[in-house]
Amino acid sequence: VVVCCGGQVFDYQRPYRTRYRMSKIVETLNAGLVYVNRTGGEGPYLFAGGSMAMNAAGGVLCQMPYFEQGCCTVDMQQIETIEDEKPEAVELVYKALVCGLHDYFAKNGLRRAVLGLSGGIDSSIVCSLMHQLTDEPIRTFSIGFNERECDESLRAELLANHIGAKHTKTVLQPNDVMDDLDELLSYYDEPFGDSSAIPSYYVGKLARKDVKYVLTGDCADELFAGYEKYLADYYARRYKRVPKLLRTVFERMVSVCPINGYTRNILRKVKKIVRSSKNSGFELYYDMLCQGFSDSQRRQLLVTDVYQDIKPLYARRYEKLDNRYSYLQKQQLLDVESVLEGCMFPKMDRACMFNSLENRAPFIDRRILELALALPDCLKQRGRNKKYILKATFADLLPKATVHFSKKGFDVPVDRWLRNDLRDDLLRLTDKALIQRQGLFNYDFLQTVIQEHLSGKENHKNKLWNLYVFQKWYQRVYA
Repeated sequence: VVVCCGGQVFDYQRPYRTRYRMSKIVETLNAGLVYVNRTGGEGPYLFAGGSMAMNAAGGVLCQMPYFEQGCCTVDMQQIETIEDEKPEAVELVYKALVCGLHDYFAKNGLRRAVLGLSGGIDSSIVCSLMHQLTDEPIRTFSIGFNERECDESLRAELLANHIGAKHTKTVLQPNDVMDDLDELLSYYDEPFGDSSAIPSYYVGKLARKDVKYVLTGDCADELFAGYEKYLADYYARRYKRVPKLLRTVFERMVSVCPINGYTRNILRKVKKIVRSSKNSGFELYYDMLCQGFSDSQRRQLLVTDVYQDIKPLYARRYEKLDNRYSYLQKQQLLDVESVLEGCMFPKMDRACMFNSLENRAPFIDRRILELALALPDCLKQRGRNKKYILKATFADLLPKATVHFSKKGFDVPVDRWLRNDLRDDLLRLTDKALIQRQGLFNYDFLQTVIQEHLSGKENHKNKLWNLYVFQKWYQRVYA
């Protein structure tokens, strides 16, 4: 039995890469993930995290998990007796989380670790707990942007000052990114569409000047329901309470409202709520997962013999989770399997390895993971209040403003870069002759999307960033 970490390649008597899978193109344009169950080529497969390879009968390697979500060692009787308003609920979770994190730090020898600090609540909690474990000021590092809507550096400084950390910050300039972008994208080996890989790389580069490993707040959003998409069902249900006639009038007003710098973001959110109200269950989950091109858009984008429907792949995963799980728990479990493993962990792991830096995520401690996934929904969400129990547990350790900050998610101003610094490169990579030579994309539809973005009519940053990353990869591998 060979136990492998996620992302390691294994193969059995097959060539490395022959032809890129068409389904991988579709998945890249959908969510920008590194698909952990196979590589893009028709050769080796990627190991999922928490798996082992066994040499089965006939010399065939098979992959099976050595840890599954159902293998829970938490005292479920204690969890099941938690009621909505009982103060002992917070006390139980507080003890479990604090003891688990402290024990994790102590066992792994992390008393002199440093933090990659985004300014969000998760990394702020890790920083605050580290501060309690050492008499010396801890080291923290953060990346800032000139664009205010993407800049979290002031939030990071607020927490660093609160705990007396020795804080280092750098503001990322577009020219810096343009110089390193090709090398950074190539390090992921596959087309990786999460643009937050860029600041992750630079905060690792900044930290490596002084340290050898860092801690992050990764995994807390999946475990304690911190993503905005987890509120989609909440907003959809509330919107459905509005009389149908008023909804019809409102939706017509939204459809004719002019799009400009003042209305673009709010209209994008409103349209998402309206769209979400027409779905429920798996359909709603899948709609929220599609950060890039939707199914209908991919049908228009990809030529007929290239398009493949990947929706059944996610539907099968969703259907495996029976009625024992709430809708929120199903979302979390699926995100642990796909988003966490296919995006968050590869992103940080490779961004740090690129800088010869090791990173660790304390929230992925098995005891914390099992406890969090076993908690009732009311301790994760209270109305629009996400990560309720996590905030209640650590509110005394954090600045009040940190607890109430809205989530930014290490956002990157790629929408502006694609209109300015990367404009020529984007147009070069979508030149008509190249697109026709590839035989993958519908040129006319592709140009419509590009021109809508470049003109400012729409913000297609996720769609075009996924496409841009794919084209850079394709050019590097097949040119």
